Amino acid sequence: MYDNVYMKIETPDQVMHWFMNEVQKLWPVAKGSFGLRKNTCVRSNCNACASGKGHPVHTLHIGTKDRNTSIYVPEDMAVVVEKAVSNCRELERLMMLAGERFIKALKVERVRRKK
Repeated sequence: MYDNVYMKIETPDQVMHWFMNEVQKLWPVAKGSFGLRKNTCVRSNCNACASGKGHPVHTLHIGTKDRNTSIYVPEDMAVVVEKAVSNCRELERLMMLAGERFIKALKVERVRRKK
């Protein structure tokens, strides 16, 4: 997905422009865990709940330092939210690659200044 062909000499500015260009392609993003779970309802004579089948519900699970929470995701939004979670994972990979390229560019720049 990313241009892994490193330029011979890349400046920190070039790395920044490359990164910003790649980030734009990754919208929407959502950090968390997306899943389908089966909930029970409040009706006392529900056949689905009585049979153990339950009611399928999509949720986005978000964990922070202070608390964990789940957000209900309507069926018609499930595909978009699943893509957003996938894009977040791609963004994390992209940041690791950008960090590597940025540090290499800084080192090259430092050597150039010393000459």
